[in-house]
Amino acid sequence: MIPIEYEINRLKEIILEMFDLVKSQIEESRSSVVEMNYDLAESVIRREMRVNALEITIDRECENLLACYNPVASDLRFVISILKISESLERISDHAYRIAKYLQGGDLKKDSRLYKELQIEGLFNTIISMIDNVVESIEKQDTSIAKKVFKLDKTINKTKKDAPAIIKKYVKENIDGLENALYLFSVIGKLERCGDVLKNIGEEIVFYLEAQILRHQKRNSKIRKRIEKEEDKPQNL
Repeated sequence: MIPIEYEINRLKEIILEMFDLVKSQIEESRSSVVEMNYDLAESVIRREMRVNALEITIDRECENLLACYNPVASDLRFVISILKISESLERISDHAYRIAKYLQGGDLKKDSRLYKELQIEGLFNTIISMIDNVVESIEKQDTSIAKKVFKLDKTINKTKKDAPAIIKKYVKENIDGLENALYLFSVIGKLERCGDVLKNIGEEIVFYLEAQILRHQKRNSKIRKRIEKEEDKPQNL
């Protein structure tokens, strides 16, 4: 039987290929939106099928690895994490696909002022940086690199939070630009969701390398504090 290390390395190669494809989609989505490049939008749409195929390949490889090798400890965590990461990457690919469809359908119009105020290109660049961080973390087996995405995700959330006020002011001065502004806000929403997904990927890497579950910790901590606060209140008899 082929050593499990070979299968683990093969799985890592496939997931890194999937990362490369998704990163290319985000880069091409950025250029297609900023430059109004319809050819690049078409390229993003075509690549989505390849990403879907890789997700299916990873599912199959993980199933075979689990059935044939019965991995334990870090190897098992790796397989579990790769399954979740491939699903997450497919979701990012879907968001890039939908952004490209906006352009292909003629829904987005070039508006340099609004692009700048909404930091459209900067949002794309942040997503690309987050992808680079999680890839480097996998290659170097270093969770400190993966954890950089948590801070970057917060910057994306802030940009989205600021967007409605910017759009409201813009539309008051340019009522004809309402539809385009709404489509741009939808693009921001999709990029914000990409940031959330990449944050989840960072958490999966931490789980794989450190056997530490980060997801829901903050929410659970808040719930626990609220319960403790309620318990400290005097009871009415």
